[in-house]
Amino acid sequence: MQKYDNLCMGCMCDNGGEDVCRLCGFDHSTPQPDGCLKLRAVLDNRYIIGRVLECGADGITYLAWDMEEDIQVRLREFMPQNYCVRGLDGSSVDVLLEKKNDFINKRDEFLDIARLLARMSELPALFPVTDIFEANGTAYYASENIKSITLKEFLLRNGGSLTWEQFKPLILPVINTLETLNDNGLLHLGISPETLVVGKDGVIRIVGFTVRGARNSRSTISSQIFPGFTPVEQYASEDTATESADVYGLAAAVFRTLVGQAPPEATERVTNDRMIIPARIVQTLPKNVLTALAGALAILPEDRTQTLGDFRSELCPGARNVSAVISGADSAQKESDQPATDGNKKYAIIAVTLTVIVVLLLAFGAYEFFLKDRLDRTIKVDSNVSTSSASVISYDEIGSAVIYLTVPDFTKYTYAQILNTPEFVQYYSFEIGQMSYNNDLEPGKVYAQDRKAGEKVERDSAGKIKVVLSISQGPSKVKIDSYVNKTYDEVYVSLLEQGFYYKNIRVEEKVDTSAKPSTDTQKIVVGTSPSAGSNVSKDSEIIIFVNGLKEQDVSSGTASGNTSSGDTAN
Repeated sequence: MQKYDNLCMGCMCDNGGEDVCRLCGFDHSTPQPDGCLKLRAVLDNRYIIGRVLECGADGITYLAWDMEEDIQVRLREFMPQNYCVRGLDGSSVDVLLEKKNDFINKRDEFLDIARLLARMSELPALFPVTDIFEANGTAYYASENIKSITLKEFLLRNGGSLTWEQFKPLILPVINTLETLNDNGLLHLGISPETLVVGKDGVIRIVGFTVRGARNSRSTISSQIFPGFTPVEQYASEDTATESADVYGLAAAVFRTLVGQAPPEATERVTNDRMIIPARIVQTLPKNVLTALAGALAILPEDRTQTLGDFRSELCPGARNVSAVISGADSAQKESDQPATDGNKKYAIIAVTLTVIVVLLLAFGAYEFFLKDRLDRTIKVDSNVSTSSASVISYDEIGSAVIYLTVPDFTKYTYAQILNTPEFVQYYSFEIGQMSYNNDLEPGKVYAQDRKAGEKVERDSAGKIKVVLSISQGPSKVKIDSYVNKTYDEVYVSLLEQGFYYKNIRVEEKVDTSAKPSTDTQKIVVGTSPSAGSNVSKDSEIIIFVNGLKEQDVSSGTASGNTSSGDTAN
């Protein structure tokens, strides 16, 4: 343990053993919350317990240090407060006698959730689960950790809200991840700015997964709900929540991010269903975003948008689920929304293939947005329109102002660059007129525009100019590289990067004694079908063959099976 004496329990950095960390400000004399494991407690002979990150309904999440891997992790402990107490030894969990059966059943459900999250670890908006175990009379799971703050705190630090153009590429992976989990039987039922965290890599991830009863206000287990983000059915005595409850929670989080305030609590909306988006916000939002929120935030679950796939389709027409694991989303075209960064290549590649969105920036100076009638959702408009003078202004001979813009050459940019340039989205509304393969242009590059570059055009009454863009999808065919001895993750991301559709990428095992063996954590590729050197359409099915020969089989001398010939189909 001496090796870890200098670790700060607040940030898991080496601070030289200071009592008050100069890096994060954590004071080691501060006691943990009641009922939590003590600082520097060692769990399972592997994990050093740090500060508490979250006390949820069914348990506690700690920052911890994994001594086996020498990395910091998030460690979740099953510890429902009204089922058990911390033992006198400070580590064990003592279950209340009358709650023993309930505790066991919910602990098993907790473990099932952990196992599902482990299987889904490639989803972009999750912290991958790395270990699941039982100790101290309860259950735990560890997951990778990236320094993060809650979306709630992130918004408070960044002016209280984000624009749709800023938030769109961040929230789509969250929708896709949550949809995939729902499709595999896991409802979160607690999506809010407190259970969405923003990492230092810029990725939003979902935390706060709990056993089912913990999201119902009248459950026997200690419950945790989030006013403004919890739908009305989760306040009822019977647990009837479906996927539409996650739709509501996520839509409320989008509402909070764009508007700067949470929706009214669902129980209040039952008798006074009126939500207003200020005009200054509405004028920046596409119509499809407003109508998507209207459908997703309907009070009664039967009137609400039913699935996250439907919500995504309404929020971002043309977007599809390209999560790295099983998904039931429909196919659609693709859009490049953000450039990749070296520190987060895998997420960036997934984000790059997420959406094609027709951006319809509404041109009204002031109006109110109502979620009023369950059966007749409406947007009411006050068309008092004013024109901004913060633009290029020309004057005619008699001195009266006429506002013009000189149309840029948008073919110099990718669609992602255009949408991430404030001056462009402030004065132009964009539509995608055509998307086609182009052997000479990278995916996402604009190759034509209906407004001629250099043309001086008078702005409309909303102060904007509509421009229709044609977008390249890159070459229609791709030459398959040789991927022998690379990891499956590397190859999968490379294929996505080249434009292959994730549903057309399959993996099969094949024993190859001439290639590197696979390990428990890394599958080693021994070939593909079509084989290396083939020129294939991006719509083709690709099979990645991974080595069925395992490292432990080689070391124990038990390797057997057919030998593959590398990059061949069979």
